[in-house]
Amino acid sequence: VCLMITPAAAPAMRAQANPIVNRFRGFATTESKNLLAAAEAMPDDKYGFRPTPGQWTFGKNIVHIAGDNMVTCSAIPGDKPHEHPTESGPD
Repeated sequence: VCLMITPAAAPAMRAQANPIVNRFRGFATTESKNLLAAAEAMPDDKYGFRPTPGQWTFGKNIVHIAGDNMVTCSAIPGDKPHEHPTESGPD
């Protein structure tokens, strides 16, 4: 049996075997679960919480992180960048 790898499949196979890519995938999976859990655990009326007056609200931090993830993840494969979401309410 002869197995041929097409040129298009080769980069994907290299990425799967790349320890840096694998480490990042594990990190991204863990951190996305933590962020989602924090966002779901926070009561809706507490999204305006800010640790100190000069810091962003919890809601603004969630929107910022999610937006940056959308922009970054669309740029990696060369897709048109997604528009960064905005948070309504106080900064």
